[in-house]
Amino acid sequence: ERTGLLLRDASDSVVFLRLSSLRQISRAPVGWLDKGESWMDQILSVLLETPDSWGLGGLRQALTSTLALILLAGAIGGTLALLAALLLNERLRPGKWALVVRRSSEWLAAVPGVVWGGVGLGLLVWGAGAHLDALMGRGLTWGNGGLLWASITLGVLAAPLSLKRSMEALEEVPKQWRLVARSCGATRWQVLRMVVLPSAWRGLLGAWLSAFARAAGETAPLMLVGAVHSIGGDVLETGIRLPSLSGGFPHLGVLACDPPWSVLEAELGHPVAYLSIFVLTLLCVGFELTASTFLLEGRRRLAKEVEA
Repeated sequence: ERTGLLLRDASDSVVFLRLSSLRQISRAPVGWLDKGESWMDQILSVLLETPDSWGLGGLRQALTSTLALILLAGAIGGTLALLAALLLNERLRPGKWALVVRRSSEWLAAVPGVVWGGVGLGLLVWGAGAHLDALMGRGLTWGNGGLLWASITLGVLAAPLSLKRSMEALEEVPKQWRLVARSCGATRWQVLRMVVLPSAWRGLLGAWLSAFARAAGETAPLMLVGAVHSIGGDVLETGIRLPSLSGGFPHLGVLACDPPWSVLEAELGHPVAYLSIFVLTLLCVGFELTASTFLLEGRRRLAKEVEA
């Protein structure tokens, strides 16, 4: 910490450069092409490097945990929403109860994320996690939050939006097609497999991907179910491994909202915080654009089939 270099700048003032903060020494870039290449190299090094023991370096740990969280939460929420939409669409008749289910999904989608975080903290971390620790006798492991509880929390949070879009995609399939198939002797499963799913699969895929976009855009509930702001250590350890499902995990949004740097650096704005928000925004917008593309393409293709 006390080892460094004393450098004298052009104004004849002395600057102390700590060696622990020195990451790379290179010549100054010349020209726009050289500057652009140097800029991209710096961004990639921050994203792909592993933080060292001083908390300096890249975001590989936080980026890996964030990607794993989005994939797990989106898969959980999207799958639950698809199964619920298929069941409700086949079993629930139009009327009062169908309106109740639709309104309930809209209300649940409007619940703030921090409320879902409190529910996850009480039911999963303090409830299921504490019971698992008591059964296994390993101390405080699952009862301290983790990637698994955070994924389930975000999955349940994202399910109402995905359910609403899934039901809309299924309702766009004309009822006459189902009635014709049933009149020909087809069972409910055959109608679903041979009529409904081939016509609505694009919309259902878009609804499933919307759960990933919803999970990528949430940060507040993660602070209650295990996310930490420390960036020290390597989440991949030796070799390529997924982050641990139990214990604290870093997240790009939490790193930017609750930074581990000094108060002065946090107030002035740390470059890593801006990069974290930018990468998280790209993930969220990317998933949402992909989901919207499939939803619009499914509606367009289905409208053409109906006209034909």
